[in-house]
Amino acid sequence: MSLSRIALLAALLAVGCDNAPKASKGAPPPVTPASVGAAVAIVAHDASCAPAAPALICTGTLIEPDVVLTAAHCLDRDSPASLDVIVGPDLDGPRARVQSGAKHPKFERETFTHDVAVLILERPLATAPIPLRRTPLNSVGTTLDALGYGGAPGAAVGTIRQHRVLVRLGASEDHRLKLLPGDSMTCRGDSGGPVLARDGDKLALVGVTTHGDPACRELGFAARVDKHLDFIDAQIAAARVPAPPRRPFDPGEDLCRAPCASDNDCPAGLTCVVAERRCSFEGLPPARFSAPCTSSCDGDAPCIRVGASQCRCLDPCTPLETTGEPSRSGAPP
Repeated sequence: MSLSRIALLAALLAVGCDNAPKASKGAPPPVTPASVGAAVAIVAHDASCAPAAPALICTGTLIEPDVVLTAAHCLDRDSPASLDVIVGPDLDGPRARVQSGAKHPKFERETFTHDVAVLILERPLATAPIPLRRTPLNSVGTTLDALGYGGAPGAAVGTIRQHRVLVRLGASEDHRLKLLPGDSMTCRGDSGGPVLARDGDKLALVGVTTHGDPACRELGFAARVDKHLDFIDAQIAAARVPAPPRRPFDPGEDLCRAPCASDNDCPAGLTCVVAERRCSFEGLPPARFSAPCTSSCDGDAPCIRVGASQCRCLDPCTPLETTGEPSRSGAPP
């Protein structure tokens, strides 16, 4: 995939989830210390080391140090490995790459049924996860906390910060919670975020924000956590099974001359690009990584992030190196 196409996809994703256009009016309540770590921002992974604002896609909830629960429809446009997670009150906090993920197998996009997904991170985040409530919530009228990074009521245009709204439980339906406005409602970009209830003196996750009325004023829905525990627990258990050992990534390795048949043939953190049979980072063409850089390289070569703190110039493999055939650029169709 070309870098221009990557940039275009990131721009398209920046609009966030598509079922709640505008935030309702009124000043948002402050995010409390007890809840600030509950929500994480899900953003498009930006391989470039050039400065750029993160493109918000959705919200999620950290339920294990390296596991995030979100909405399945947040994965409609890209693979989990093309995403990052940011924790904190804004998009300047600690960041972790998503390693893998899965939507609920019975997810229905048209009805938002079983709209839950689990993301596994490449590394744990140093933030306390939120426990799952494993029993039904049936007290109609109960006030709940909903958190997200979407259109915060009263926020300036272009501002992306975690915010909290208070909603009321309207009904506990088969696989979802029906939510009514308290002081406000969830809105665009809040999809996948936590709906929290008091469980004794602590907060517990009872729902995953999915959708609502177009004006973000009258009605919202959240997938019930207690009805999706089998899926969530199975994904966490699968992530705990040790993966086959893979060699560590070495930026000096000439990946253009190392064929692969599967991801297991690649260094840790890279995938096998089947068409070229070469290893690369998700979303990047097969390439070798040359000189270290900070934000730009000589010529047209981009400066690419190849680790938590490393940036290297990208030198794409030639067709002759990956397929054994010379480039056909300029040849007649």
